[in-house]
Amino acid sequence: MKHSLVLIFILNGLISLGQENKPNHFNFGTNLNLNQSGFYIQPELSYSIKKHYISIGPKFNLIEHRKRDYAFGTSYRYFPNSLENRFQLFFCYHFNFSQIDRSFVTHITNGVSYTGNLLYEIENTIGYGFKYRVSRNFYLQTDFSSGLYQWRETYFDFETDKYNSWTINLNAGFVYSFSKN
Repeated sequence: MKHSLVLIFILNGLISLGQENKPNHFNFGTNLNLNQSGFYIQPELSYSIKKHYISIGPKFNLIEHRKRDYAFGTSYRYFPNSLENRFQLFFCYHFNFSQIDRSFVTHITNGVSYTGNLLYEIENTIGYGFKYRVSRNFYLQTDFSSGLYQWRETYFDFETDKYNSWTINLNAGFVYSFSKN
């Protein structure tokens, strides 16, 4: 069993810290998020209601730093097993949105030059993950999800490029639970 757990974490590629899932309480944490849009760090505020966990937070790109870029992510997690277990499986849904300033990028198509303006990226993914309670209110967590990636770029001359594909989303982070138990 221990070897299986190690293998799962290696296959996912990331280990994260997670939340306590006691009924009705707030959590705060930080996730590392690797997906088709880039590599992000996401501080998140979340709320747990029984076996349900909802979070939201801004995302900051760790590779490309531009002042006019912004992104946010939301997630929903459902824990089907007992909440008292130290190790737990959960199912998840992630929605990620990014707006990236690309005013410095020029594309040449059929001899016509286009200067990029804004790039919008949307990801909707579903998957599974595991959490591990390290201490009373502190957890390790990782999840893997896959789904639809949509990309749309607008240009100063109002031309638009669109792209849809399949994506994989890996998350790692930490969450501290603000519960009294």
